[in-house]
Amino acid sequence: MTITKVEPVKGKSGRCNLYADGEFICSLALETAVKYRLKAGAEILRDELLAAVSESESRLAFDRAAAYLSRGQRTEQELKKYLMSKGFAEEACESAAKKLKGYGILDDGAYAENLTESRKSGSGARKVRFELRRKGVPEDDIERALEKLDGGVQESAARTIAEKYMRGKERNLKSKQGLYRRLASRGFGSDICMRVLSEVFDGEGGYD
Repeated sequence: MTITKVEPVKGKSGRCNLYADGEFICSLALETAVKYRLKAGAEILRDELLAAVSESESRLAFDRAAAYLSRGQRTEQELKKYLMSKGFAEEACESAAKKLKGYGILDDGAYAENLTESRKSGSGARKVRFELRRKGVPEDDIERALEKLDGGVQESAARTIAEKYMRGKERNLKSKQGLYRRLASRGFGSDICMRVLSEVFDGEGGYD
C-alpha cells in the first residue's frame, strides 16, 4: 500500500493520523511514524504497518500508564484494567506494565507495604489482606507486608476502636456483642477481639 497522508491529530500532541491509498488507516505515535519513515508517497507492507501499530500502541500505553501512576500508587492489576478501559490492547498493557516494573515505578510489593502501613491503626490483618487481594496483589507480597502487623500493633489499634465504640454506652451484653461485631468487621482476628473485650468488660457484670 502507498501512504497518501500523515497529519498531526488535533488536540493530541505527539500523535498523527495515517492514510494509505486515500483512506484513513490508524492513529500512531508521531515518534513511531518518524522511526518507520512513514510519509506521503512511501510504500509500506502490511507486516511493517502492523509492527508500527503495535509499537505505537505500546508507546502510547506507556505514556498513559506513567501519567496515571503519577497521580497515585497502583497495583499492576489496577493499571492494566485502567489501560484496557482506555482501549489499549492486552499486549500494549503488558508491555507498559513490564517496562514500568523494570523502572521500579510499578511495584506490588511496595504497594502492599504502604497500604498495610496506612491501615494498621484502623484495620485488622484480615481486612488488609482482603483489600490487597481485591487489588490483585500476589500472595507472596501480601504475606511479606502483613508480617509487619505484629500483635502489639493490632491490639493497640483494636483498643482504640473499642474506646471510641464504647463512649456513652453501658457495659452490657448488647454492647459487648456490638463491640465484637465492630472489631470483627474491621478485620481483627477472634483472639484479638476476645482479649480486647476481656479488658473492657471483665468485672463489669460477667458477660463472658
